[in-house]
Amino acid sequence: MAQVDSYLNQHFTRERPGWYQEVVDTALNDSDKTFTCPAGELWELSFVYVDYTATVDQGNRLVIMEAYDTAEVIGLTTALNVQAAGTAEYYHFGVPYTTATEDNAGFHFVPMPVQWLPAGYSLRVADFNDVAVAADDMIVRFLVRAYHIN
Repeated sequence: MAQVDSYLNQHFTRERPGWYQEVVDTALNDSDKTFTCPAGELWELSFVYVDYTATVDQGNRLVIMEAYDTAEVIGLTTALNVQAAGTAEYYHFGVPYTTATEDNAGFHFVPMPVQWLPAGYSLRVADFNDVAVAADDMIVRFLVRAYHIN
């Protein structure tokens, strides 16, 4: 995996100091990506953006987001429509969405399954149908407010 964490700026609350952090995985030829909240941190998810380019390998892709505790799925959401072979589409997982929608073909707006990830919990974005996992290109970017926890 090619997860990259970028610290953007400092954010403070009365309860505890925190900071905004962009988490990015731009590795190509991979349509199954998992991100894990590091030990000693708590992540508050703002949004997750996915840029997905499918190869011409036949089969419909269904983009999902799953949240895991250390062993089990604790939340799951899917795009409203599938993505066809040979297309590029864009997914925005966000807190304000209560149901998945598509305003324009190729643009998906999907609710997030969770808003908080404690240390050791993971977020997975993947093609549920596993059409061309090692060939399709999925770029994932998301913003979290990270907090140190004791």
